[in-house]
This record gives sequence, structure tokens and C-alpha cells, in this order.
Amino acid sequence: MIGAIYVGVVVLLFRSNLIIKKLIPWRFVCLGIFVGVLLLLFQLLVSRITNLHGETALNDSQTTFNLFLPTAVIIAPIIEEHIFRLYLPAVFNNKILGFVASSVLFALFHSSHDLTSSSVYMVMALAFSYLYIKSNNIWTSIIAHSLLNIMIVIWNVLV
Repeated sequence: MIGAIYVGVVVLLFRSNLIIKKLIPWRFVCLGIFVGVLLLLFQLLVSRITNLHGETALNDSQTTFNLFLPTAVIIAPIIEEHIFRLYLPAVFNNKILGFVASSVLFALFHSSHDLTSSSVYMVMALAFSYLYIKSNNIWTSIIAHSLLNIMIVIWNVLV
């Protein structure tokens, strides 16, 4: 069900002639979707294996959910991808070292000081970095990050 919603949102974005359609080639959007789904499956698998319950700002309050959703789906991916994919890697002379260092910082920024959580976020950050490097377009990683967050929010609401 989450996957269907995920694909539906992407199709809706591109059918509606939004500016995104002109910014990103379709193959990179597909790559972003694919990586986003893989990251969600990876996170769920690690969560099941380690018996962790994902960290979430959601609770039973509808107000909290309404405030959290736009932040997690729109604001955070745009800001985080600019910081961790554009600005921080540019500080380093070595491109690969810059992306690895920014991925470590991304993981530390998101995790709760345990190795499993940090590892999951590190994989996500490296995947977003890969998308940005491969497409040479920040919107590819923003879309993947945003859609991953949509799926996580939906998963937390349903479970």
C-alpha cells in the first residue's frame, strides 16, 4: 500500500506539469524512487532484526501529525539535501571524502547514539549522495529523501 501511494505521488507530480518535470530527467526520478523504496525496505528490515521501533516525532495527536508532515516531507529534505549534498562536501578538496564526511554528519545528526541507527542513516545518506552525484541535480536526492519520508510517515501512521 505504501509503495502504491509512493508511486502515485510521483506520477501525480509529473503528470501535473510541475517545474520538477523540466528540472530532472525521468530516468533520475525513477532511480530516486527505486533507491527510496530500497531504503525504506532496508530501514524496516533493520528495525525488525534489531527489534527497534523507529524514532518518530509522531504520536496519537492529529495536531502533531499535521505539523510534522510538511516538515518531514517538504522542508527537511530541501534543507538537509542542500546542506549535506551541496555545501558540506564542497568544503573538502576530495569529492569522495566530502560526501563520506557529510554522510557521517547526516547519520550523527539523525541517530540516537546507537550503532544500528547510525548505520541505517549512513546508508541513506550515501544513497542520497549517490543520487546527487549520478544525476548532478540536487532535486533527484530531494525527491528521494522526501518520498522516503512520506513512506515512513505513512508507515508510522498505519502501524
